[in-house]
Amino acid sequence: MKVKKIVLCVFMFFPLIAALTALPFLPEQIPAHYDIDNQVTRWGSKYESLILPVFSIAFGLFMLGMAKICAKVEKTGKNSENICIITGIVSLALFNALTGYFLYTAYNRIENLSSVKFDINQPVFMVLGISFIILGNIMPKLRMNSLIGLRTV
Repeated sequence: MKVKKIVLCVFMFFPLIAALTALPFLPEQIPAHYDIDNQVTRWGSKYESLILPVFSIAFGLFMLGMAKICAKVEKTGKNSENICIITGIVSLALFNALTGYFLYTAYNRIENLSSVKFDINQPVFMVLGISFIILGNIMPKLRMNSLIGLRTV
């Protein structure tokens, strides 16, 4: 369990470290919003690239808090705590991929996402597929719990 919490913390803080490292190299104005046609509709400050990493930290702390609550509610074992930690790791892996993509598009000042050589859809769906495989293997082994709604009566 301790290793999983360390991995969660690494995934939680990695986007902030990456964004702070990339911040001096980003242009002052970066693409902040794209429309449905993959065209830039709003330019923003390079400091807006810190929004997703801060959200990642908040989400990671939320999942750690939920894991702690789950551990207190469950009388025997660490079933619910374990699933909260694993769900947090998988979700934060997706946030890390998105942060990397956003930093890439900001650094290159990409005005049309269709022109990007690296398509975001493939890694996002790959991470989602892997997360479904992981959760599909874990969920049948879980005991019933009442806190997070997995395998309830």
